[in-house]
Amino acid sequence: MRHVLTLIGSILKLEALSGARTYIAALGLAGLAISQFATGSYDAAATSLLAALALVGLHDAKPTPAA
Repeated sequence: MRHVLTLIGSILKLEALSGARTYIAALGLAGLAISQFATGSYDAAATSLLAALALVGLHDAKPTPAA
């Protein structure tokens, strides 16, 4: 049972995609925004697009060291 939990934990971490997970999520949200825009859900599309832009901005933000 312990081996199964360890395997599930390593799969959920997606260590091979450690630097790209945020970008993949942002790309998914951008695709969702396009789909919502195409179906006429303009408010939802704007929300999804802003969330995608926020993800990219958060990923690129560099933390400042504590003084």
